[in-house]
Amino acid sequence: MVIGLVLFSYVKWISPFVGERAAAFIPVAVENQIGGSSFAQITSLFEMDSSKTEILTEFYQACGFSSDYNIRLHFFDNDMVNAFAVPGGQIAIFQDIVDETECWDELAALIAHEQAHVDQRHSLKIMTQALSSYLVLSLLTGDIGGVSGIVLENVNQFNQLANSREFEKEADVEGLKSLKALKY
Repeated sequence: MVIGLVLFSYVKWISPFVGERAAAFIPVAVENQIGGSSFAQITSLFEMDSSKTEILTEFYQACGFSSDYNIRLHFFDNDMVNAFAVPGGQIAIFQDIVDETECWDELAALIAHEQAHVDQRHSLKIMTQALSSYLVLSLLTGDIGGVSGIVLENVNQFNQLANSREFEKEADVEGLKSLKALKY
C-alpha cells in the first residue's frame, strides 16, 4: 500500500518535474537518434507518398516557419485523421487529416501545431518521465522488468493522458503564436 502511494505520488507530481529537467540534458543529436528510430518503427506500417511529401515540404518552406530543429515532413496515404511529431523534428501527416482541411491556412495551422510539439520537446519529455518512473519503481521493489513494468505502464498511461492534454494545449498556443508572427 505504501509503495503504491509513493509510486502514485511520484508519477503524478514528481515525474513530470524530473522528466522536464532530464529532457533538458539530452543533446539534440541523441534526440534525433531517438526520433529517427521511433519514427521508422511507427511508420513502417504506412505507405509514404514521396511526391506529396515533396509538395508538403515546399508548402512548409513557403509558409516561412522557423525552428531550431531540422523539420522533416512526411505524407502518408492513410485513412487516419491524424498527424504526429517525434523527437528531433520528423512530422507525419496523413491523407485524411489533409482532406479535412478546408483551406491552406488550416494546413499551416496543423503544421504549426506539430512543429510546436517538436520545439517544446513534448515526446521527449513524456519518454523521460516514463523512464524516471520506471527507475524509481525498480529501485523501490527491486524488480527490474517484471511486475514493476506492467504496473508502471498502466500508471504511466494515466499520467501521460494528463500531460498529453497539457502538451496539446501548449502546442495549440505556440502554434498560434507562430502563425500570428507569420501574419496568418
